[in-house]
Amino acid sequence: MSYATAAELKAFIGTTAGVNAISDADLGTILTQAYNEINARLEASGVSIPASSATLKTAELMLGKNPVVTRAKIDGTLTDAEGSAGNYAVYDIDSSIYVLHTRAIEIVDDYVVSQKRLRQRAYKVN
Repeated sequence: MSYATAAELKAFIGTTAGVNAISDADLGTILTQAYNEINARLEASGVSIPASSATLKTAELMLGKNPVVTRAKIDGTLTDAEGSAGNYAVYDIDSSIYVLHTRAIEIVDDYVVSQKRLRQRAYKVN
């Protein structure tokens, strides 16, 4: 299961970084890993895992983009120079990967906080 699809990941990444060279099955595996990482954080925080969430979908796409960009960096299909001129608008691929991961985790943590606040309000009302 996943919050996003391989097609959505492709659209999120764009045409750079050799994303079209990766099969939909492999992109699905990448999304499953991101989904599992998100859900582990939710479970550790005591928050129920939703069937769907636009917020968590965004985090999953960010986490899913990182392995694709890392692969493109390793195989040479994306360089720092191409990143700055292309879809990435970055000058340093490693920094981009770090920022994407950090922001994805912040989104998940913000989701956890919001869910806990909702639970507290429901408890106070009842």
